[in-house]
Amino acid sequence: MLELKQFSIEQVTIMPTFHNNFLFPLFFSLLAITACKPSPESTPEQTPTKPEAEQTSANADMATVTGEVWYRERIKLPDDIQLQVYLEDVSKMDVAVTVLASNSYDNPGMPPWSFELKYDRNSINDKGRYVIRARVMQGDRLRFINTQAYDAFPETGEPVRVLVQAIATQPNRPQPAQPEAETMNEDARESGMEDDAKLVRLPLTSSSWQLTEIEGKRVNINVREDQSNLQIDEQESRIAGNSGCNLFSGSYQVDGEQITLGPLISSRMACVEEVMKLEQDYLGALQKVKSFQRDKQHLTLLDEQNNEVLKFTAR
Repeated sequence: MLELKQFSIEQVTIMPTFHNNFLFPLFFSLLAITACKPSPESTPEQTPTKPEAEQTSANADMATVTGEVWYRERIKLPDDIQLQVYLEDVSKMDVAVTVLASNSYDNPGMPPWSFELKYDRNSINDKGRYVIRARVMQGDRLRFINTQAYDAFPETGEPVRVLVQAIATQPNRPQPAQPEAETMNEDARESGMEDDAKLVRLPLTSSSWQLTEIEGKRVNINVREDQSNLQIDEQESRIAGNSGCNLFSGSYQVDGEQITLGPLISSRMACVEEVMKLEQDYLGALQKVKSFQRDKQHLTLLDEQNNEVLKFTAR
């Protein structure tokens, strides 16, 4: 008969043993591999591409001027109007105004009308002068315009409020009779003058003019060769000039032979009393102008009663 013996099995942990010459190189190899593996937290940021960097820089250079345009007249405008707003650099007189930004709004609704103009910060100089100009158009017809200058960057830092005024519809004034063909006499040719009734009607295009008369009084305001008493910029709808002592500029709008001048901006130099008086007469007469007559060599500006207030010859 077989005799069974009970055996006790003990758990034995077997630890492999390695020779030191094999263990240490293996340990340091594993350590090096672990150290070289990048962790998610240490992944470097992606470098922006060149176009992305340029776009970011361009956006940083842009700024915005905001405000609103309004009018006092109790009238409702039609739906086909357009509000046009401009940021202009008027630092330099006797040259065309630089438009730094513009925006237009079709059928803006009831006033006040909010506007926003984006401009390049780099175009602004601390010593410059910048204004907001606004107008309301209905097709090719000017309906409203601001008649005074509004600082684009007021010291208060508040949004700009631009008041525009309605352009009065003036009845057709009687014009001097014009024969089908006119010929100046010799005396008129020699004097450089001609009868106003013989002025051929030409549009008020870009041109330079020398002032010759203020309300019937002959005058002569000397200017540098590269300047004029009146410079007309048709494209920008601006006038500028040398008024004797100072330089001035302003906006204008034309409807047929009717002309509406905006506020004039002038430098503030002091001159001798005689020159200052002549300058005041000239600028004061400009504010009376409501219509014009022009031929190739002469320009006549008239007031609301159709009286001649200023006469010029072409430069």
